[in-house]
Amino acid sequence: MHGIDVIEEREVDRGWVFRCSIAETCEVEIQLNWADYNRWCPSGTAAPGAVAEAVLACFLAHGVTVPKSMDAGRVRRLGDRADDHVMKAIAAYE
Repeated sequence: MHGIDVIEEREVDRGWVFRCSIAETCEVEIQLNWADYNRWCPSGTAAPGAVAEAVLACFLAHGVTVPKSMDAGRVRRLGDRADDHVMKAIAAYE
């Protein structure tokens, strides 16, 4: 999706941290906590890495520059429908 690939995944307190490449041109680190994972994937059927990719895809779809390091919840700054956009992107993985 949008050339986003998870390079590395590690578990941390309260969630995961992913190192991802975007279109093989840059790398970003995104932290996904359990609360956000459960909000966007209440069924628990999507891999956490797919959720992180969906968040990054939402930023890219909105033309927003993705910072080198961020928390996944930051996507809500894109507006009221950000959660819906992320959940729709996750559905593409399931």
